[in-house]
Amino acid sequence: MKTVHLIQHTHWDREWYFTENDSKIVLYYFMNDLIKHLEEDPSLGPFVLDGQTVVLEDYLQVAPERRDCLQKLIKQDRILIGPWYTQTDFLVVGAESITRNLLLGKADCDQWENYMPIGYVPDSFGQSSQLPMFLQEFGINHAVVWRGWCEHDVASSEFIWKSQSGHRVTTAVLPWGYGCAKWLPDNPEKASAVLPAILEKQARFAHSDQILLPNGNDQSPFEYAVPRMLEQLNKVQNDYYFVKSSFSAFFDALQANSSGLPEFEGELLSSKYMRVHRGIFSTRVDIKLLNAQLEQFVSQQLEPLLAINWRLGLPYPQTAIDNIWRKAMQSHAHDSIGGCNSDRVNSMVKARLKDGLESANQLFDLNMKMLARGIEATQEGKKVIIFNSLPHKRDAQVRITLYTPEKQFCIKDDAGRPCRWQLIREEKQDMSLIVQELANSTTTTWYRKCEILLEAKDLPSCGYRTFYLLEGENAGFDTPTYIQAENILENEWLKLEIHQGQLTLTDKRSQQHYPNILRLIDGGDAGDNYNYSPPENDWLISSDGHLEQFDCIRALLMDSLMLNWLIPVPQNAMARQEKQANAHLTATMKLSLPHDKAWLDVEITINNTVEDHRIQVEIPTVVQQVFHFADQPFGLIQRENQPAAMKIWRDENWTEAPTTLYPMQSLVMQY
Repeated sequence: MKTVHLIQHTHWDREWYFTENDSKIVLYYFMNDLIKHLEEDPSLGPFVLDGQTVVLEDYLQVAPERRDCLQKLIKQDRILIGPWYTQTDFLVVGAESITRNLLLGKADCDQWENYMPIGYVPDSFGQSSQLPMFLQEFGINHAVVWRGWCEHDVASSEFIWKSQSGHRVTTAVLPWGYGCAKWLPDNPEKASAVLPAILEKQARFAHSDQILLPNGNDQSPFEYAVPRMLEQLNKVQNDYYFVKSSFSAFFDALQANSSGLPEFEGELLSSKYMRVHRGIFSTRVDIKLLNAQLEQFVSQQLEPLLAINWRLGLPYPQTAIDNIWRKAMQSHAHDSIGGCNSDRVNSMVKARLKDGLESANQLFDLNMKMLARGIEATQEGKKVIIFNSLPHKRDAQVRITLYTPEKQFCIKDDAGRPCRWQLIREEKQDMSLIVQELANSTTTTWYRKCEILLEAKDLPSCGYRTFYLLEGENAGFDTPTYIQAENILENEWLKLEIHQGQLTLTDKRSQQHYPNILRLIDGGDAGDNYNYSPPENDWLISSDGHLEQFDCIRALLMDSLMLNWLIPVPQNAMARQEKQANAHLTATMKLSLPHDKAWLDVEITINNTVEDHRIQVEIPTVVQQVFHFADQPFGLIQRENQPAAMKIWRDENWTEAPTTLYPMQSLVMQY
């Protein structure tokens, strides 16, 4: 006889085609109903509250008076919470965000005095190979996941998952999803007609006679009559024994009744039984770039600065930092960061990330000012303090923004020597928007807003150097910038040439040539509001032959090429199908080559006025390999260039066609 573990739960998307405001109102009635039934019938429970503590936070915003009764049910293990703060995506967001998500979720659970010690990930669009490490570092030994698994990865739906670090967790897959047993009849006769098919599917890949039966769905109410119905079924049949259960109880039973679980190491991205929406990795790039900017600024600049200031006696604003991370994590759910939402929700996702950046920048500016006050000036001029947050001494070219009313200025180091700098861009600035004392002025005070590249040498490890801005003084060196009709950027290591609109990069160290690099390719997109999907018969249009203008900018620290493209493309999917190039895309590409390092900086701006398309940037490597490597949260991962799934998915009738689209954090490489 198989033991069936009834897991009653809800899956709570904070936003999707509805907003978080909509969700909170629905949550008010859902939670009130859940609490009511649990209080009226002590035999009910446990109930899994989707593994994310933000649900509790949202509920208390609309029903703060229910905290005591909610805490009582949580302490009694009748409502199971955590361990995450939000149900985060695991492939697009960064490692620090995932770690903080679990850290803050556990901290919330400590306040509620209980938590569910299960890495519950019911709806992430694919699973990171490092999930076992995240969980084990927090003392969590078990994981429950859905999307991304199939038997080609590991034969059974229960297995030992091992990360690259050697961390292991016992894992159970919900092969047919968290909603496979939703809306069960409360009548035993009716239930006996629908349950056998569900249970047969649930047991198909099971390693033992212990079977999970998740009863719940998206924002679905508590099906409080199901446990009593299953008790009645236990009396009239002998194929299955139903128990009210939890994931912890399931893993205890699995350990007691099975042995020799298979092992698996790697990520889970299969779409055989469920959609994983791999096309979302590059959709809504504005949101993804903003999120990466926030993650990197907070973890790599703001927090190191705050740590230094704390050691010097300044207060550490821990709650403010936690709130910035929480704002970001509320935008990290699979739909949110994936952009799989209504336009209104996407605007709210973006606004939260902007809010976080505003708070982070204000904290950074104020702490820099407080630190600057404690740094004694040794020269005349306004102090410009450059921090090096890396644990080694280095030279750097640092982008800084200066506001000055003067036509010329000089920047000197702490020995009084003029430093070289290069003007990147300049614009007029109304200072009443920056200086509080000018806000009520009846006249406008205009300054120059100058973004410059400053050559800063001998920056100490985890330290700083002080430079000095002297306004109205000559720069101390010639600052020529020439715009020339040349077609070559070159330094000691790299050479970039443009010929007939096509770019060729040469690595002078190896004499390796990379022709047709950074070619723009516009193709169709037949996807939905979730992800990119290639048209059955695509019409690809390249930037070849459509270069309108290019200029070469020669300057002191870095040379640049400015390229402007006007590419004829279809206005929409219908025009592409009929091969009508009845619209244009304007694209600007800025290629910058510093004089002092082997680094080519590429900045591309697209004025997108057309529909149903995808733009790619081709980077031919001339390397032919079976595998490539990419970085993932905390490590590298090896992937096939031509996945084996591409050969079998049609014959096996996969739910979603596999694609050769992969996530990355910051690098991809072959060798």
